[in-house]
Amino acid sequence: MTTYLLRRLGLAVITLWLLSVLIFFAAQVLPGNPARAILGPLAAPSAVRALNHQLGVDRPLLTQYWSWISGMLHGNMGQSTEYQSAVEPLLRAALLNSAKLAALALIVIIPLGILGGVVAALYAGRPLDRIISVTGLSAATVPEFVSGIVVVIVFSIGLKVLPASAAAPTGSSFLTQLRYLILPAVPLVFVLFGYIARIARAGTIDALESDYVRTATLKGLQRHVVIWRHVLRNSLLPTITVIATQTGYLIGGLIVVETLFNYRGIGNLLLHAANAKDFPMLEAGVLIVIAMPPGIIASEAEKREQPVWRLLLARPAFLTGAAILLFWIVCAFFGTAIAPHNPLAQQLLATNARPSAAHWFGTDQLGRDMFSRVIAGAQTILIIAPLATLVGTMLGTALGLALGYLGGIADMLVGRMVETVLALPVIVVAFLFVVALGASTLTQILIIGFIFTPLIARTVRSAVQVEGQLDYVPAARLLGERSGRLMFAEILPNVFPTVLVEFTVRLGYAIFTVATLAFLGFGGQPSTPNWGTDIYANYVLLGAGYWWETLFPALAIASLIIAINLVGDTVEQVLAG
Repeated sequence: MTTYLLRRLGLAVITLWLLSVLIFFAAQVLPGNPARAILGPLAAPSAVRALNHQLGVDRPLLTQYWSWISGMLHGNMGQSTEYQSAVEPLLRAALLNSAKLAALALIVIIPLGILGGVVAALYAGRPLDRIISVTGLSAATVPEFVSGIVVVIVFSIGLKVLPASAAAPTGSSFLTQLRYLILPAVPLVFVLFGYIARIARAGTIDALESDYVRTATLKGLQRHVVIWRHVLRNSLLPTITVIATQTGYLIGGLIVVETLFNYRGIGNLLLHAANAKDFPMLEAGVLIVIAMPPGIIASEAEKREQPVWRLLLARPAFLTGAAILLFWIVCAFFGTAIAPHNPLAQQLLATNARPSAAHWFGTDQLGRDMFSRVIAGAQTILIIAPLATLVGTMLGTALGLALGYLGGIADMLVGRMVETVLALPVIVVAFLFVVALGASTLTQILIIGFIFTPLIARTVRSAVQVEGQLDYVPAARLLGERSGRLMFAEILPNVFPTVLVEFTVRLGYAIFTVATLAFLGFGGQPSTPNWGTDIYANYVLLGAGYWWETLFPALAIASLIIAINLVGDTVEQVLAG
């Protein structure tokens, strides 16, 4: 046990060191000059050079890294170039605010997720189980700003029962602060409900099928007694583990929620630091976030049979999802042709017009027809997301095949690097590199594809290791078959169902990421129809009552992700037999 703990501790230290290197050098590639950002564009070059020297950013990168990491180890996080003060108290205050929001979300999601999973397990295979499973999976992949906008429109603008902002007045009581945090906590509950409920469902089903539950039932114990005393006690351990791993996500993945609700937490602080080129704040903040338990949703690899299209076409969920997906694909290809108005045309005499017969979804602040922009906006997201997922699937499959087949030292070394990448929140990595390299279509495809590569590789690796234990693999080796042919001609066809399921799952997350980047302001030209960009440009007008300018693009994102989840979930069930 001691050896195992020391080994795990050593691997954790190596992972943190690799993460520190990755974070430091990733931040250094951000464009811009810190001294120029502080002094302004009209400052003299000599003054800029002097300040850069004072800040130490003109030193060699290795020297800067050693100075930074040694300072971090001694508790010195450096000075913020944006706020001209120490980083540590600013991060501590922001982290405390995020912890309050995360704690409220956990208080709600833990009993709700467990209850949903247990109910789904008790009605496994029935409509209620399908409703809970599909709803949870869809909610988990709908961007937080989409669900956040919906709850703001319903509870703040419509019913006027809760504030739209999370910024409580200074000196507010505990109950007042709690009231301001309710709406921001709801999107986090939506995102985590599906995963926690799914794990609770799986654990409960295993417990229900165990011998001790059968024995308790045969003894004549009532069903609720069996469930409370025997099932729950033995089924919730995996769920508790999952809840612990999601704490890191709640603290580190709040960028979108805190931006939407104007909340001064760690996510909002990191986004501001990236835009302001505040390297000390950015590097220290990201390192603190990833040092917490990572919230990474892993897929279990298992052997599946080939898909049966007849079974797929017999599933209403698949047909519903396919119909919605087909509609958006048609809009992506022919949106400008079928849109009733030019999505770029501005009508300055009809700005912020409510939905009507002339403009079904109303107009935005520039008088552009929102229905036409929603129709045409499908093109951007349905170009970037599928291509990025395809890049990630191809690279991840090749990497997973190699790691699972070769094993040994290569598997250990590359696996450690994969775990290093997996410890980084996807949105944090994506917006860092988009800020550094630009928000072009090609850049987003490559960045998201590379982020998905280790996620898919891990799942494929597990499936390949299972295949490697079957008789045909050692038999092929004895016959002298080359490794490349064995991997791609023999093993790959047998793990292809796993790859297909991973593609459908990651496609939903790719849409999530593209839409979130656009909402954060990295979606390309504002004039181009883009669902996330339109929400980013118009969500500040929610308080003025112009709800339609953000609601309809948000519903479009949600419908597309739900459609993909319906298709992907049905495909996974059919392939599982």
